[in-house]
Amino acid sequence: MREIKILICGLFVCIFSITPLSTQDVDLDEICQGMPNGTYVPDPLACESFYLCLTDEPPRWAECPNDYWFNPDTAVCDLQENVDCVHVTTEPPTTTTTTTTTTTVATTTWDPDIEPGIYCPSQDNPFTILFLQSFVDCGTYYICYHGRPHRFQCVSGMYWNPFWNQCDYPQNTHCQINPNPFPVCPRNGLSIFPHPDECDSYIYCLNGEPSIQKCPFYHHWDIGSQSCMLRDRARCVSD
Repeated sequence: MREIKILICGLFVCIFSITPLSTQDVDLDEICQGMPNGTYVPDPLACESFYLCLTDEPPRWAECPNDYWFNPDTAVCDLQENVDCVHVTTEPPTTTTTTTTTTTVATTTWDPDIEPGIYCPSQDNPFTILFLQSFVDCGTYYICYHGRPHRFQCVSGMYWNPFWNQCDYPQNTHCQINPNPFPVCPRNGLSIFPHPDECDSYIYCLNGEPSIQKCPFYHHWDIGSQSCMLRDRARCVSD
């Protein structure tokens, strides 16, 4: 029988919950030092858990499903018998310094470099990961966390495949770039999106039904404030 491994953001996606981590016994300043954005590193205190390294943000703690351990050699949640969990320490490391510092895990903040049209739901589903495809770069994708999108990049020469939620060969993805996509209204609740082509308009979504609204005369929809502003001050989605 062929063995199928559960990959993390690889060929198959492992369902896990990314949560703010506890700082107890873990040096947050060192755990992801020098690691590229989106790297997974093993938890030094537990075989079944690991950290997601994010640029300019504290690392996020995550855990493999029951009966699986994190494999640091392949960055997968793997069967325990396939993992040599030698990195876990039985005791917290000692320190020779006389002063201590406390690192606070910050809440995720909005990244101004996130492309227009990328939106995450305000509430996370702890049992699944929400991936979003970039509209302007075939090799870019996003992971939603606490209502905010985090940008990740496939390795050179690979494209994001939204069907499998993985980086794939370009010929398997059928990627088509549309820098100004028309947003899909969420099924529930009220949402407002910028119009992809008209700066003086916006899209009002209510329970999955969209309607195009216009700003007052000489006003444009500002994607920063999410409101109509004087057009010489507003930042249009197409800017």
